[in-house]
Order: sequence, then C-alpha cells, then structure tokens
Amino acid sequence: MRKISTNDILQYILMILCFAGGWFGYSYINQVSGQSNWGFLWVLGVIFVTITSAIIGLYLNIVLHEAGHLLGGLFTGSRFAAFSVFNILIVKKNGKLTVKKCGVPGASGICVLSPPNMRNGTYPFKLSASSGFLVNFLLSFICLILFYCFAGIAAFWAKAFLVSGIVGAFLGIINFIPINTGVALSDGYVVFNLGKEKNKTTRLACWSIFRINALDAEGVRPRDIPAELFNSIDVGNINDIFVLLSALYQYKYLVTSKK
Repeated sequence: MRKISTNDILQYILMILCFAGGWFGYSYINQVSGQSNWGFLWVLGVIFVTITSAIIGLYLNIVLHEAGHLLGGLFTGSRFAAFSVFNILIVKKNGKLTVKKCGVPGASGICVLSPPNMRNGTYPFKLSASSGFLVNFLLSFICLILFYCFAGIAAFWAKAFLVSGIVGAFLGIINFIPINTGVALSDGYVVFNLGKEKNKTTRLACWSIFRINALDAEGVRPRDIPAELFNSIDVGNINDIFVLLSALYQYKYLVTSKK
C-alpha cells in the first residue's frame, strides 16, 4: 500500500477548502439572488452548471497556464520549440509551425522552450517558471469578481464563474507551492530553489534538459544532439529528475552514436 505523502495531504486539504468555498459561494448566490426553488429540475441545472464549469475551467486554466510559460519564456529570451494541449502538438521545425498529435501519454499541457545561454552559471528561469501559476491566479481573480457581480442578477452564470475561479485557484496554488517529489519539481520549487548555490548541478541539468527537449521536439536525433549539453553534468550522483534525464540522454547519445 502506497504511503500517503505530504503532497497528498496538501491536495486533500486544498480540495476540502475548494468544496467549502463552493458551498459558501452557492449559499451566497442563493441569498442575494433570492432563489427559493429547490425542485428536481433546479437541482439538475445546478449539477450541470457545476460539472460543465469545472471541465471548461480546467481546460481553460491548463491552456492559459502553458501559454503563461510560453510568454514568460519568450520575454526572457527563450526560443519556442513546441506547445501542446492534450493531444494537439504545435512544433516549430525549420522555421515553420507544424500541427500533429501529441505522443506523450497523460500529458495535459506541455510548453517546450530552449532557454538562452548560461551566464555566470545561471539563466533567466524565474519569470518563465512563475508565469504559469500567475496566469492561473489572474484568471481565478477575474472569475471571482464576475461571480460577485453576477451573484444577484444571474445565479447560474455566477455559479459558473465561481467554479471556474476555484479550479484556477486550486491549480495555481498546487503549482506555486515548492514541491520536489523526486520525479517532478513544481513551478514554485523551480522559482524559489533553483537559484540557490547548493542546486547549481540541478540548475545546469535543468537548462541542459530544456535545450535537449527543444531539439528532440524539433526532430533532432539523439546522436546529433551536442554532447556538451550533458557531458558537463555529474550523472554519478543522481539526486533529482533533471540529472536522471541527463544520464538517460547521455546513454541514448552513446548508444546511437556507435551505430
């Protein structure tokens, strides 16, 4: 049986808070709108609006989250390589954009950028990493304002904006909190920890992997990827996912270069 981690407990707490926020929000809408109809069709309408708003809010927040990473990266000098939402992948190859099916199973959204050159052992990563959850928070804030504005005049629209706002806040908080699961780093962890001196190996590996991922997305074969992208990383001490990926790419490079 899998042990419950701190990350699991945090997500459970956030989900409870989201349900509580939805309950109080719905109660507020009923109070200010003067709704008193609790018939069967009314309940079905509320359920439909809630589920539909949650799904649309989730899709919209994922798209805008990745778009936030894209804008933040481009603003700080990164080069666009690929952008994916669910099973749609947009790749830039030979200066042209190509649309194809995403081949990464379980990937809801991917933004692949090639970061600028390292300077003094670092590169601009904070804006690119934080712009995703900042967009989620912005969208959530806008939805909650619309919820308040529509609460007394259009109850179902108010419920839709409330649910979408809660979904955006949930995704924003999950990505904001610094979490290192060993196989993945949250955006917040990258923002608040990657710049520390003790994480210089992880920072170099992160930069290298982003460069390699960009080349891979553009169709460059492993043996044609510049060896200096991973040869400078000490893969003998694998302590995070980026160093592990560097070791994997180094292995693929060595295998394919001998063929």
